[in-house]
Amino acid sequence: MLDAEFALAHTPYLRRRFGPRPMRGTSTLKPTNHRASKGRTRMRTPTLEPCNDQAVSTEEKYLEGPESVLRVPLPMPQGGYTVADLLAMPETHTRIELTDGALTVSPSASSAHQYVAMMLGARLEDARPETYAVNQDVDVHLSERTTRRPDVLIVRSGISRAWPYYAGEDLVVAVEIESPTSGRMDRIVKPLVYADYKIPYYWRIEINTEPVAIVHHLKYGGYVEVSRGPRIEVSEPFPFSVDLTELMGRYA
Repeated sequence: MLDAEFALAHTPYLRRRFGPRPMRGTSTLKPTNHRASKGRTRMRTPTLEPCNDQAVSTEEKYLEGPESVLRVPLPMPQGGYTVADLLAMPETHTRIELTDGALTVSPSASSAHQYVAMMLGARLEDARPETYAVNQDVDVHLSERTTRRPDVLIVRSGISRAWPYYAGEDLVVAVEIESPTSGRMDRIVKPLVYADYKIPYYWRIEINTEPVAIVHHLKYGGYVEVSRGPRIEVSEPFPFSVDLTELMGRYA
C-alpha cells in the first residue's frame, strides 16, 4: 500500500501514470479500519462516499510546473503522434523530435556544443550565396509523423521567415554536433532517416576530444563518407572551408 505522504507528494505523477481520478459527484470506495469484536477481527463492509476531486483532463496541454516537464496524454494516440500534435505543444528549450510517430526528447546541449553550432552557422552565413539560407535548431517536417531538428542547417532560400519550421524538400545540408548522449542517434538513426527522405548532405561533428567532421554525400539511396578530419572542405552545395580546431580555439 502506498504511504500517504508519498501519494500526496506524487499525486501529479500518479495521475499521469495511472489516469485521472473520478469526476466530481461520482462515488469511490472508502475502506474502513478493522474492528475487534469478542476476540475476533472482522472487516466492516466498505461504504460509498462522494469523491470531491476533479478529473485531470488530457486537454491540459503538454507542460506542467515551473520546470516545464513534458506531459504527454496517456495512452499514446493510435498510429503515434503527428506534426499537428508537435505544433500544439508549448514552446520549450527541450528538443522534441518525432520518429515514425514516437517522441524523442533530448536534454539541453552543452556550452561547447552551442558554441560550435553558433560559430559554424556564422561562417556558413558569411560564405553562402543568395540561393541558400543558414539557420540553427529549427524543426524540419519530413513527413506527418517524422521530424528532425538539426543543430545547423542549410536550406534553399525564398522560404518565408514567418513559418516556424521547414519542409523536408527545403533542407539541403543537415549538421549534427555529437553529444555524449547522442552518439547512437547521430551515427545510426539520423543518417538513416535523412537518407530515407533524400537530404543531399549530412555532416556529423564530434567535439568530445579533438574536433572531427565527417562529411557525407547522398548516393544510391545512402550516405557515402567523402571526408573526415578537423577541416571541412566542400564544393557543394557551395564552396566552403573551415578548420574546426581554429574555430574552437577561442572557446574557453
